[in-house]
Amino acid sequence: MFLVAVVFLSGCLGGANETSSTTTSTILCAWATGDIQRRQCIVEAAADRNDTSLCESFNESIWRDTCLRKVAENSKDITLCDGIASAEAQSECLKSLAVETDDKDVCLLVNDTAQRDTCYYSLAMQTNKPSTCNNIESEASKYRCIAIIKKDAHVCDNITEANARDWCYMMIASIKPEKTSCSEITGDNARDACLSILAQRLVDARFCSQVKNETTKTACQDNAAKAASRLKDMQGNFGPNESIRIQPQ
Repeated sequence: MFLVAVVFLSGCLGGANETSSTTTSTILCAWATGDIQRRQCIVEAAADRNDTSLCESFNESIWRDTCLRKVAENSKDITLCDGIASAEAQSECLKSLAVETDDKDVCLLVNDTAQRDTCYYSLAMQTNKPSTCNNIESEASKYRCIAIIKKDAHVCDNITEANARDWCYMMIASIKPEKTSCSEITGDNARDACLSILAQRLVDARFCSQVKNETTKTACQDNAAKAASRLKDMQGNFGPNESIRIQPQ
């Protein structure tokens, strides 16, 4: 019986170190073929059992980090992120748990400023709380975050840098398309992209006539025509009721 257990355990761990643990989840990894599949099996077993000892069996830090992150996410144990060697992977672990636990204070544990901003941004989007956006240090990201949640293009006016401000207007146009959504955009490329969005979302190819780049204009016209065709099909399915209007995505 002892020899059988060793055979199964060795097959499961592959390039990982042998452990004294012969849990059911580990033994099941013996069916896996190939190193990648065996390692994935161990990660899944560790997460299912909230057992970090299985993660310690890996020689490769990337697999160990992946394993610890999966256990941390499954158990919602923030302290497990501390054991992750890679700074980037540790940040990803903390960002994931901030969203999972709906706790913006977790983002404070992220050392890198850009990654910390991303943590607050992701949490704000997930919880639909514009107040969380105020913790973001980057001016452009902060106001874009607030603008998207409030669906208010006027918030974009607060962004100093022109390209970032244009991007903000374009984002709002994509989620709340209005005829004047692109009017404040100063960059040609961003304005062309915004007008293309309006043509498709409002199913109105006339916006394409304002597009300057000929290649973008052609694509705009094609997409607007496809949107009109999809809308016609949808309205046909719902009947002749003119009050039904569906904006194709």
